[in-house]
Amino acid sequence: MKKLLSLCIFSVFLIFLAPHTESSQKIEILGKWDYGSSFDAIGYKNYLYVAAGGQVRIYDISTKEKIKNIKLEPINLAGIRKWGTYKEKTPPVNILHTQAGTIRGLYAEGKYLYVIGSKFVIADISKPEKAKIISTVNVGGRDVEIKGNYAFIGTYGKGIIVVDISDKKNPKVVKKISLGGYNRVSRFKISGNYLYVAMSSDKKLVIIDIKDPENPSIVANWTSKKGRGKDFSSVAIKGSYAYVVHYYDGIHVVDVSNPKSPEEKNYIGAYGASDIKLFENYLFLSTRYEGFRIYDIKDPEKPSLISKCRFSVGYAESIFPYRTSYGTYVFETASAVGWAIIDVSDIKSPKLMTDPMIPVPVGNSVKVKGNYAFIGAWDEAVWVLDVSKPENPKVEVIMINGGRNTGLEISKDGKYLYVASSWCGLSIADISDPKNPKWEIIDYGPDIGGNIVLVDNYLYAEGLRIYDVSNPKKPKMYTKNMGFGWAGRPYARYKKNYLLCGGRKGFFIVDISKRTDPVVVGKLNLDLYAFYGKIIGVSGNIAYVASGQYLYSIDISDVKNPRILNKVYIVHATSLTIYKNYAYVISEYHGFRVVNIGNPSGMKVEEKKHINAPGIDEENGLLYTSKGYVLSIKK
Repeated sequence: MKKLLSLCIFSVFLIFLAPHTESSQKIEILGKWDYGSSFDAIGYKNYLYVAAGGQVRIYDISTKEKIKNIKLEPINLAGIRKWGTYKEKTPPVNILHTQAGTIRGLYAEGKYLYVIGSKFVIADISKPEKAKIISTVNVGGRDVEIKGNYAFIGTYGKGIIVVDISDKKNPKVVKKISLGGYNRVSRFKISGNYLYVAMSSDKKLVIIDIKDPENPSIVANWTSKKGRGKDFSSVAIKGSYAYVVHYYDGIHVVDVSNPKSPEEKNYIGAYGASDIKLFENYLFLSTRYEGFRIYDIKDPEKPSLISKCRFSVGYAESIFPYRTSYGTYVFETASAVGWAIIDVSDIKSPKLMTDPMIPVPVGNSVKVKGNYAFIGAWDEAVWVLDVSKPENPKVEVIMINGGRNTGLEISKDGKYLYVASSWCGLSIADISDPKNPKWEIIDYGPDIGGNIVLVDNYLYAEGLRIYDVSNPKKPKMYTKNMGFGWAGRPYARYKKNYLLCGGRKGFFIVDISKRTDPVVVGKLNLDLYAFYGKIIGVSGNIAYVASGQYLYSIDISDVKNPRILNKVYIVHATSLTIYKNYAYVISEYHGFRVVNIGNPSGMKVEEKKHINAPGIDEENGLLYTSKGYVLSIKK
């Protein structure tokens, strides 16, 4: 009898301990859209190679007609500034999916393309339409160049890494060169037996003797008192002169006829200076917000400005001049905006050929409806992806509105997309046909930062700012200062008549039974500062709130007296979404967490992944991030 009683007590104890939740889950990467930021583009043997995210996009530029047709083709235009819906007129002849994270540098020689991102990749491009990756080395960096049978890789924190590439299918790391200080390489250039390295953070040009690549020696560390800031970002060599870019500020002209004793000869101011390339007797300098500048260097110590090419370049990165049989062109990239082709056959009068620029998706926000994912890019556009095959997302169209698109909402019937845009106010699109979306209105009202919430025909944004969108072509705006503090905005709807909002001054429950006259009814002192992303979700009567590095569960059944139940350490979350008994929390920089919320008073982190993104959404049991990941939930 005692044994039976003990067994019963033990059974009850086990039942008490067992979590009243679903079984634990396993997140798997189902698909990845690897398009993204552009940091480099080069021309080589009648082909253009563009790095964008983890892709290398290859275009045939063998004729003038072909290069002219590399541009966006409008489907629907919407007002001024070339806003509207576009498709790429001439798709790439091939796309290399490198699995190298965001690619930072490209270099072509012989029949090979060398790619550097989070990994070093070698591709056979003897037939560009059938280019293929033949090897990968787990070494990341920001620039790459080749000398003989060696690849030199500039890293951000580990100096220069030398790789023996005599066997292209089996490259091997043979040397690591520490350059001192922060050890951060921006870009570099090989000339003869010397490697000239522009260093970030340390404001110095390092010159390395690489006559014996496996036994290199540093011969000079050169710096200058001229120029503002501590970053050198690029370098080019012509004869016995080095042209060193002082990031954002200008160009140092340095005599390196004696590599062991460099001597500065001139300094030329150039606001926004970024990357530099030499072509014949000309110097091409990318300038961050301007476009680029061309200098005559017939007198190498006294570069003279010939022309400026101004266009809406955004954040200019690399520049690459390239001569074809039919003219001379510049390929320029801008990390968050895209890339451009400019005709510089007349060196004094450059002509932009890609207007608008070919955009790239730096995903900030995401919303999914049915078989389509909408990704709001950090600059310029909203991308429409066909995700009917989630393992292989594909671009359908690009919707340019000129905004920094930090918040998206879709109407319940799936007909309208609402876009919150810094730089561009409110934009509304008819997406009833996702393959042919049409902007109804762009840039209505002041800029909008961060998340938005749709309730019936009312859209709530930061502040609160309230938009009556019953007529999408003619919205009406109402404003009311709710005292949320800096970056205060709505994040979720609770029941029929409440919004859950947050800002620097706290977590707020807002009564919106009178849609244009909201009233705060409940509050908790949590700092909910968030520049963008969705940091509040709701399940039943519980709000899940990301504040700092914690996820809080808050009982909101009594809206006037919200009550914290529990908190769990996560990361500094950018966005979250709730699905069944789990909160899926993501950070732009610090990874992904799966939190079991089956017991709101005993939340538990069950899984972590190294997946970063500003935004996340759930649709049909799949998770979508603004950086292109599609995640499946396995039990």
